[in-house]
Amino acid sequence: MLRYHINQNNNHKMKFNCLFINKHTNAKISKDYSVKDIDKYLGEYIKDRAIKRGYTTTTVIKRGDNWKVTIKYIK
Repeated sequence: MLRYHINQNNNHKMKFNCLFINKHTNAKISKDYSVKDIDKYLGEYIKDRAIKRGYTTTTVIKRGDNWKVTIKYIK
């Protein structure tokens, strides 16, 4: 139980930097997200993969546009 509590406290400090690249217009947007936001927008699987590898890439379809997303885990 104590280990779970320590891990929950560390989750608040973790940050992710996401670079969104529009595949059609090549527009770039960079944003920082917390663990809660990453889980909400991209999912737990993407978050876990980014933590394990230090970075990951995925594609998001939003409002009819395809965005290539590079997620970097900031420790």
